[in-house]
Amino acid sequence: MKIGASGGTNYELPLREVMRIIEQEKDFTKADVLFISDGECSIPPEFFEEFISFKRKCNVRTIGVLISGIPNVIARFSDEVFGLNTIMGLDGVKAAEEIFLKLL
Repeated sequence: MKIGASGGTNYELPLREVMRIIEQEKDFTKADVLFISDGECSIPPEFFEEFISFKRKCNVRTIGVLISGIPNVIARFSDEVFGLNTIMGLDGVKAAEEIFLKLL
C-alpha cells in the first residue's frame, strides 16, 4: 500500500465509513468524530445533505482539523474547525490542546 501527499483527498469515503460504524453500533447515543485532513476537496451536494441529516439524527459532533490550507469544505460539515498552520492562527501545540479540551 502506498500513501502519499500528492492529491487524491476524498472526504466522502471516510465520512461514509463514519456513518456505517455509528449506525451499526447500537451503543452510540452521541458520538464525536475527529476528522483530520491535509487538504480540501469537493463533496457532492447530495452527500453533504445526507451527512448533515445523519449528524442531526444520530446526535453526532464533528471536529475538523485541517493541517494546511483554508477550510472551505471541512467547515461546512464540522461543528468546529482547527487549523494547524499560520493562516488559521494556531500553532500545532495550541491547536492540539484546544482540540482535546473540546473532546472532553
